[in-house]
Amino acid sequence: MIERSTLPTAERNEGLVNTFTEFFEEQHSDDIANLENWMTDTPTLSIPFDSVQEHNANLIDLIYSEPDEAIHNAEIAALEMADDDVDDVTVRFSEPFDSRLLAIREIRDEDVGNLVSIEGIISQHIEVKPKIETGVFRCASCGTRNEKKQPAENLAKPRVCINEDCSNTTASNFHVLYEESETLNFQKVRVQEPPSRLEGGEDPQKIDVLLRGGITGKVKGGEKVTVSGVLRTTESQERAVLNTYIDANNLEKEDKGTEDMDITDDEESRIKDFASRDEVYDILTESIAPSIKGHNIAKRAAAYQAFGGVHKQFADSSTTIRGDIHVLYVGDPGVGKSQILQYIKNVSTSGVYTSGKGSSAAGLTASAVRDAEFGGNDQWTLKAGAMVIADKGIACIDELDKMSDSDRSSMHEALEQQQVSISKAGINATLKSRCSLLAAANPIHGRFDEYEPVPEQIDLEPALISRFDLIFIIQDLPDKESDTEIADHILERNKQGQENARVVGHGDELESSEDGGTTADIEQEILKKYIAYARRNIFPEMTDTAKSAIRDFYVDLRNNEDSGENDAIPITARKLEALVRLSEASARIRLSESVTGDDARRAIDLMTEHLKQVGMDPETGEFDADMIESGTPQSQRDKIHSILDIIEKICNEKEEDADADRAIAKMDEIIENAEEIGMDGDEVESRVNKLAREGQEIYSPGSADGYRRI
Repeated sequence: MIERSTLPTAERNEGLVNTFTEFFEEQHSDDIANLENWMTDTPTLSIPFDSVQEHNANLIDLIYSEPDEAIHNAEIAALEMADDDVDDVTVRFSEPFDSRLLAIREIRDEDVGNLVSIEGIISQHIEVKPKIETGVFRCASCGTRNEKKQPAENLAKPRVCINEDCSNTTASNFHVLYEESETLNFQKVRVQEPPSRLEGGEDPQKIDVLLRGGITGKVKGGEKVTVSGVLRTTESQERAVLNTYIDANNLEKEDKGTEDMDITDDEESRIKDFASRDEVYDILTESIAPSIKGHNIAKRAAAYQAFGGVHKQFADSSTTIRGDIHVLYVGDPGVGKSQILQYIKNVSTSGVYTSGKGSSAAGLTASAVRDAEFGGNDQWTLKAGAMVIADKGIACIDELDKMSDSDRSSMHEALEQQQVSISKAGINATLKSRCSLLAAANPIHGRFDEYEPVPEQIDLEPALISRFDLIFIIQDLPDKESDTEIADHILERNKQGQENARVVGHGDELESSEDGGTTADIEQEILKKYIAYARRNIFPEMTDTAKSAIRDFYVDLRNNEDSGENDAIPITARKLEALVRLSEASARIRLSESVTGDDARRAIDLMTEHLKQVGMDPETGEFDADMIESGTPQSQRDKIHSILDIIEKICNEKEEDADADRAIAKMDEIIENAEEIGMDGDEVESRVNKLAREGQEIYSPGSADGYRRI
């Protein structure tokens, strides 16, 4: 920023000023004419790089190699052209060319002092505060006012008084005149590499960015940004290894979303060819984690999730319906759950993978933390977690069952409202987490027990389970035919890997194949672009046929006349919305703008398989939403109520003939009464013991060998 009052004394490069004057007159004269003073911010002139390229390509190289001088003289030229009532101006260069974008991990010492352009995701930020740009200091010895331009963050006092007759040479003898000093809004953010730029196993690199003026307070954690600014080093001379940071000239939010990806005409043609095939759904299923043989239902669900449904925004702007699909796998060890999660993370343009073993609530959602290196010991900063970083992508969480209940409960808001709220240390913020969740967990006993109901073997709280659109059980069951196919598949892949190792070992390059060296018809990179293309361009609408199919399935299932006296609710409205999302995903796979009846039927098939695996009461053979929503089917709740009624009846009868404290129901009495109404004695004893352990419905008074109802 340069002020009009400093123009007469400002250092200037006359040639550069003339060059920028010619450029502004040709390309931005109207923009400069419209500059005017604002109470809240300095007038800003935004210059796209392509307009500089159009006028003088060599000027771009100068801006990148000598940014401080270029920006300073550009602001002089702009202010001299502006109306006299414009007091100051800031020039910001925007929309850098892709060829000029530098990966954070590629920044080197030769870039220090140059203008660099990076793209990434905001992982941490502090609140906006005023910062002294030019400090005014009063000399304690003679009272003379001294001015000093301030560095990035730390306050730098003068070391020598400007009064030649003053002998003060001690910085501590200068006192800051805060009200007379020139201040500007200041914010520090930390930008990390986007997941789409990472290779397998790489940790995202980060860099701190200092923002001033009108570009402060514009972004939140998890948002994708492009930053252009001067690369500088820390000014401390106490360490030989210096930290780098970017003194931002401009920051732009990426409103086009994380599906932005370069797709060539040839790749687009291949994508459309795949989408037009009749067997596209089978091809996609085989393409998901091709190293894993089988589990096609689970893979198909993952494919639908990757394409996703349509996010709905209503006229009042406050009401939305998520289009993201949440999927949970619960399976035996060694069945390939982790490989599927890793693969989906790699084909998502904003995928994040983490394990529940090493994750906390803060690591998954967001947190307010004190970071001495980033914000100082007295500064709280907002730090984005995995589900915020994965905004508009997929968060893959393995071993979800290894997390504590309190940590998992933090995910509820992120899954349904697709946001994360933080209220801590005076920070009240809401971050976006518009992502799908693909999670995997193990059964409560390590492996599934075929004699126990499935919901009782999933060690997750019902409030979390109910937020998943689809849940699939993956079991490791012996089967001669499938075991033979899996063995052949693994052995063939090992053989292929051995051949590749031999080629590489001899110093030769591997030949790329159409299928990436697997039996899949879509290699990973093309599948990633296929998904990005569909999510960016395809927003299908429901046809009347699709609406009718979904409505009829929902209504018929909830009003099944064959259910007899069973009061169980087979499906809830939450699953109805899931059917819509799955139908939209099916249409996106075909790159269709219409959700047809066939799309609805594919969604219904997936939902039916999900209900069969985790939503069917084994005693009645009927679908029961409470198997998923609460973990206890209606038939079991009815038995529990019957047992409680028996206990209460026995106690009431005994109270008529004895003291109330001795009116207890003994186990043999409970079993005898239960067997009279057709209940199994062993099951009754098991349920009574469980109710007593939980201590919510019955209790055993004192040392008495019996029970009373609470």
